[in-house]
Amino acid sequence: MEEEKGRDMEKGMLYGVGVGPGDPELMTLKASRIIRECDELLIPASSREECRAYRIAREALPEIGDKPCLCLDFPMTRNEAERTAGLKRICGEIAEALGDGRKLAFLTIGDPSVYSTFGYLAGEARKQGIGVRMVSGITSFTEAAGLLLSPLCAGDEELHIIPSESDYQKALALPGTKVFMKAGKKLAKLKEELALLPAESFAVETVCDCGMETQRICRGLEEMPEEGYMAVVIVRPVTVTVIEAKI
Repeated sequence: MEEEKGRDMEKGMLYGVGVGPGDPELMTLKASRIIRECDELLIPASSREECRAYRIAREALPEIGDKPCLCLDFPMTRNEAERTAGLKRICGEIAEALGDGRKLAFLTIGDPSVYSTFGYLAGEARKQGIGVRMVSGITSFTEAAGLLLSPLCAGDEELHIIPSESDYQKALALPGTKVFMKAGKKLAKLKEELALLPAESFAVETVCDCGMETQRICRGLEEMPEEGYMAVVIVRPVTVTVIEAKI
């Protein structure tokens, strides 16, 4: 561990730091240490005030209010060529900011390996020879399961994480527990698909703004909202046991 830290200090390092879903108490000790030790914070927004991940980290670590920040303008597009060009430009900014032996921490909500912008950035950074590390964070769906006091899976049960661009009808046909993330305005479509299923065959619970002051728990299909970017929807199959009467 000490040898690895020494190499990081020599060459400079880009860290993708997961700060958790919203509650600052859910930020890990390692995330806190890396954020304290880094020379500069990378903010995936036009200002630090607009960055939810930064606000979470600052609430946990008020002292980082004086730490230098580099705000990065990410291309909000599904066009692969435009996105790649934008990532190359941003990596150029990062390479310049790294300097000799500097450490930069890119802040992201949840975990940097789960539907995070940092996943795209890390791939391009490595292509350009930039050293990369990931610091895991608690995800919104594991925190949501904790709030609901309900395990996501047990034994040989399957767990599926479903993004917003999926075919919801096919996703709902999968075995085991389904977690729907970042559905946004498509929550209405998901609600429609759920309404077509036998009501006794599934249980659905939604946690909106998990870990934040505006957090809200919705149980059942009737309470499920029809939009909400930061909503986590957990759908579980309900097994009905039929006992045949013996005459």
